[in-house]
Amino acid sequence: MTSQTRDLPALVRVVDDDPGLRGALVFLLENEGYEVKAFPDGPSFLRDEQPSRPGCLVCDVRMPGMTGLEVQRALKMQGNRLPIILLTAFAEVDMAVEGLKGGAVDFLQKPVHEEKLLAAVEAAIAADRRNRLGIPGREECEIRLDRLTERERQILELVRVGLSNTAIAERLGIGLRTVKFHRASAYRKLGVHTAEELEELMRDAGAAAEQESA
Repeated sequence: MTSQTRDLPALVRVVDDDPGLRGALVFLLENEGYEVKAFPDGPSFLRDEQPSRPGCLVCDVRMPGMTGLEVQRALKMQGNRLPIILLTAFAEVDMAVEGLKGGAVDFLQKPVHEEKLLAAVEAAIAADRRNRLGIPGREECEIRLDRLTERERQILELVRVGLSNTAIAERLGIGLRTVKFHRASAYRKLGVHTAEELEELMRDAGAAAEQESA
């Protein structure tokens, strides 16, 4: 992915056949500062979709002509990994579960709770940006972190506080070449290339630990 594509502002796509709800969702999201594009049905969204734009899709499950699950399957067939938040009535929970199994990141029951929707959209956009950067999800973060040796962990902790390779060598009482070797090995195991990518991955792993202890 080019830096130009990566730096594009996030776009929240809203697909719902109910004009009242669609308008309310657009109003809420735009008031929170999101760029939003709304569609009355799945086909119009699919015709207009711009896969290069990061963001997410908020989509009703039950719509005439093309359901939310069919929209999800169409995106998957196109190789579009845009995160999807499904909106569902109580009686449609089974459909929402099917959507989650198909890769949707969340589903919310109607009437939609504003704070839950905003939290879901924020998480979905963050996940999309991580995916576009090649940064793994939380479970994969933990697996990769488990591969690190104790020395690699020590060095990465010092990298995160901003120490240079030379300063790390002095702090740990080891050679500069040794620091470079362990740092490169740790980056390779984690699948990162820069200190910024390392920090993003560590934040994801920390968020996962907090959720498990909650």
